Amino acid sequence: MGKFTREFEIVLNYLGWGDPEPTILTIGVEEKETWCSKETNIHEVKQKIRKNFSKRIIQSKGPHVFSIAHPIAKILSSLRSDYKNDDWRFYRDNILWTKGSKVANINLFPLGKDRLKAKLPCCYKELFGIGQNDIKEYETLVRKIRYKKIVEFRNSTNIKAIICYGKSYWKEFESLLEVNKGIDINSNIRIYEDERIILTRHFSNGFSDSLALAISNILKEWKIKLP
Repeated sequence: MGKFTREFEIVLNYLGWGDPEPTILTIGVEEKETWCSKETNIHEVKQKIRKNFSKRIIQSKGPHVFSIAHPIAKILSSLRSDYKNDDWRFYRDNILWTKGSKVANINLFPLGKDRLKAKLPCCYKELFGIGQNDIKEYETLVRKIRYKKIVEFRNSTNIKAIICYGKSYWKEFESLLEVNKGIDINSNIRIYEDERIILTRHFSNGFSDSLALAISNILKEWKIKLP
């Protein structure tokens, strides 16, 4: 890996969180949280990365209060056999992304930034060997190495459906999953019937209940069930 650190190799291989044998996989664009800041003790972060992120999928215990958890819980909780109306909060806090939930979330890019188009934090130079001028090289490595690992993960597990979120990256998702003839249900949903893939807008603030219901209904039509 040349100038890049061992920590970068680890997070390049770390795909996301949830059940390591998922039925449903959600794929986002990049990590939201940054790995470090100006005030960070880099040595402590390196130790944390080496200790906690060596697996490709790590389990995540609730409550999950970050924004993407809410629409994901609303979509998926209704696929359970014992579903009751309005219990998505219980599902989000106690079941989502735990072992046995059969749900996992991964991201295309492993290094978080404050905003999608923001520069990489200065501290990434020391932590990962990636400076602010290395963004193109970083993206190339991700597409060359990490994307293969995502595909390998998909092929090695019994995934029944994939939901990709982040509308500005629909073409990227299509390239990753090798699909290009989807059906636009509306401006925020594109589906691939044979591959059981759904593209949608980002699971952030403003993701409507009606959109969550529409995606849930598509999964039900595909006979996708969760324990």
